[in-house]
Amino acid sequence: MAISLEKLKSLATINFKPILEDFTRESEHFDPELLETIQNEILEKYDCCYPNPLWFCAKVTASFAGIESKPEYLGCCSYGSYEEFTSERDAYYLNMKDDAICSLFQTLMSIHSELQKLEEC
Repeated sequence: MAISLEKLKSLATINFKPILEDFTRESEHFDPELLETIQNEILEKYDCCYPNPLWFCAKVTASFAGIESKPEYLGCCSYGSYEEFTSERDAYYLNMKDDAICSLFQTLMSIHSELQKLEEC
C-alpha cells in the first residue's frame, strides 16, 4: 500500500496557533533602554499601518487520524488580523502549511514502514 501525498494534502487538517511574542527574552541580550526605544518605534509604525496590529509567533501543524506533524514556527509576524495571515494569499502561511504536510507525510511513511514489519509472510 502506498501513501499518496496529494491525497494527504486534501484530507489533512491544518492547525494554526498564534503565540504571543515575548519581548522580555530579548531584554537579557540587549540594553534595556535601546530595547524600549526599538519596541516603541515598531509600535508607532504599526499604528500607522494597522488600526489593531498583531505581533505574534505563528505555529502551524498538520494532522491526520490523530497523528500530528512536527510544528512549523515563524516568529515576529505582524499583521492586521489572524485572518490576514492565514489567507491563501500569504506566502509564509502557504509555505508553513506545505512544510507541515510534508512533515506529516514523512511521519506517516515511517509508521507505515514499521507496520510492514508486522505483516505475515
